[in-house]
Amino acid sequence: MQTCHRKLSLAGRTLIAVMLGVSGLAKYASIDFTAGYVASEGLPLDTPYALLLGSLELALGVAIGAGFKLRASALLAAVYLFALNLALHRFLSVAPEFQFAQQILFMKNLSIIGGLLFVAGSGSPERRPR
Repeated sequence: MQTCHRKLSLAGRTLIAVMLGVSGLAKYASIDFTAGYVASEGLPLDTPYALLLGSLELALGVAIGAGFKLRASALLAAVYLFALNLALHRFLSVAPEFQFAQQILFMKNLSIIGGLLFVAGSGSPERRPR
């Protein structure tokens, strides 16, 4: 049972890490688009903020994937994603034709936050004594 738990935990953590890493790299690859989206939401310093978002997501993805300070990394990622969710996916304040798409993005991020909180709460099973 412990082996199964360890493998599943590692697989879940890896998927979260890949999602964060790819998302961070995508922000770099399309920095103008990301900066434009940030600006459209009324946030200041659009390009520096977009670079910060990409850097943070990439760093957190690597940290979670490597198991580096796993609980703290997962908790920081959850707090970051929660703040990002509130700032960028305000589905109740957008035009009606965009509400559903923004609500889906908001709920998707809530699911990821739930997974990150689970990782933060359980830590790394690889480091637990058998």
